[in-house]
Amino acid sequence: MSNFDQLPKNIKEYIRNKKEPLLDGYIRFLGEEEIAEITDIVNCSSVWNGGIPFAVTAFGDVFVWEGGYVFLYRFTDSDYNVILSGTDFFFKNIEDEDYQADFFDLALYQKSVDKYGEINESECFILEPVPALGGARELKYVHVGNMKTYLSLLTQF
Repeated sequence: MSNFDQLPKNIKEYIRNKKEPLLDGYIRFLGEEEIAEITDIVNCSSVWNGGIPFAVTAFGDVFVWEGGYVFLYRFTDSDYNVILSGTDFFFKNIEDEDYQADFFDLALYQKSVDKYGEINESECFILEPVPALGGARELKYVHVGNMKTYLSLLTQF
């Protein structure tokens, strides 16, 4: 059984039928083939606890399904959080402003888009230096780079 097959039904259906980004491109869902590739990249991180990645943010944060919970890994901060039990309310919560304020960097995302323009699905906004190494989630530290390369770098510390 593939990792994709182990995802909750509503997530699999969204990926198969829509796969449209959410929140004006802030959240992008991984394709079936990308799940294994991203898993291989993040497996070497000291904060990684396993699970199945299924989406990424514009800043390279990774949404993961594991043990009945949705986690959001912020490798830039060498941290992760449980953001939801189950996935029944995943899409509804994503649209909730309070939920967005708790878990997402939408203001910084909009400023980054205003400065650099839309990014393609292989790219993300990178933070240099990363917050875990003394940087901050501020526009002056934002650049555009390759998402998989960035994740590979972030998982090295």
